[in-house]
Amino acid sequence: MLSSIRQRLVFVIFLGAFVLELGMQTFWKKEFGPYWSPAIWLIAGLLVAGTALWLFARPRPDKPPALSFSLPLWAERGLVTLLYLGGCLIVLFQIWPVFDEFPIDPQQSDVIPSMEYYVRRFLNGEKVYAPMPFSTWTIEPPYLTMTWLPYTIPELLKIDYRWLALGAFYGIVAIYVGRLLWQRRPLLEVALKTVVPFFMVLVLIQHDRHIFGHSVELTIVAFYLFLALTLFHKRAWLMGFAIMICLLSRYAFTFWMPAFIFMIWIARGFKPAFATGFYVVLGVLLLYILPFWIKDPGMLSRGLDYYEKTAIGQWQTQPWQQAGEKPFHLDRGLSFSLLFYDFAEGTVEERLATNRKVQFWVCLLTAGLLLLGFYFWNKKGLSPRLYALASLKAYLAVFFSLLHVPFSYLFIVPLFLSIPLLYELPRVQ
Repeated sequence: MLSSIRQRLVFVIFLGAFVLELGMQTFWKKEFGPYWSPAIWLIAGLLVAGTALWLFARPRPDKPPALSFSLPLWAERGLVTLLYLGGCLIVLFQIWPVFDEFPIDPQQSDVIPSMEYYVRRFLNGEKVYAPMPFSTWTIEPPYLTMTWLPYTIPELLKIDYRWLALGAFYGIVAIYVGRLLWQRRPLLEVALKTVVPFFMVLVLIQHDRHIFGHSVELTIVAFYLFLALTLFHKRAWLMGFAIMICLLSRYAFTFWMPAFIFMIWIARGFKPAFATGFYVVLGVLLLYILPFWIKDPGMLSRGLDYYEKTAIGQWQTQPWQQAGEKPFHLDRGLSFSLLFYDFAEGTVEERLATNRKVQFWVCLLTAGLLLLGFYFWNKKGLSPRLYALASLKAYLAVFFSLLHVPFSYLFIVPLFLSIPLLYELPRVQ
């Protein structure tokens, strides 16, 4: 009885942390000031991972919760399908005006216009990684292949790139919902979990429309949610593919990735760990190094240098801000970057470098601690996949809390990685 009460309490903490994390990026953004807000966001993310991990270590219920109700299988699938399609339609009708409100304009945001450069050069057989001239500035291309390659599809179809991002999100949510149905979870549980991803998007639209107007980050969300599905899959090539598409789109999990390879080694032996790493390397060779980098080895360093200059620019008060205001993106309560800006010593460049160094060492330490934790978790015979899932969530929470250029659209990736954890948890009786 005491154990059941404890599990309920931890489950409530998980749900509260889940809501708090969403709130700190939307309706409570900067509510607790620019210094405490990122701390609360980080704590919420770690609580989501930690409480999920605690619940994963407890025995699963042998029977459906009492609040569930049963229907014939075809009726359950039909009802959940209707819920899913209803969520798609509601999001569609809310996000469509956002696309109209934010036309593709490099003067407002050069994210999508830059991607158009990559894609059109690629389709025309031109050099993809060449300087990209805009009206008053020139970009040295920093994006890796999977950031832009998927958008050859909407380019060929002559449609807005943002529709592909929305479609990728719809697709991955459909896979997750289908998996719940295949597992024969209680209908009430599946129905509630089906609407959660759509609810999150609607809240984000309500409070930060720019995320969906100026970026296509839902594609990256889909990549990471796909990665979460493949962790400790029996097919090494599938894990390697999932890691590779994330690695060639967002480098955020750079330190977690080798830790995960070692987790595979500990749990399954050297052969599957080596095979997974091999497929990752093979994918990077085929999609980035051989077709692009080998023809111009200096392009990566030029892109990184440009990114560094962009970061320094974001650590300045923007021209449209009042004199003396804090840099806009640093002051939104999303990361600890403002702490370094306000309290680190030296010039702006030196303070930015301090932020990056701290992020480097903290993320390296975090990955090491998560790997050590896996060793003890595995010795207890618990699910390696569930630990890897929670560790990915925890690592990304730490990484993004120290992000030195905290654009708000980037933060939806760690936010949506709470979804796989929620989907793995049964409703506690």
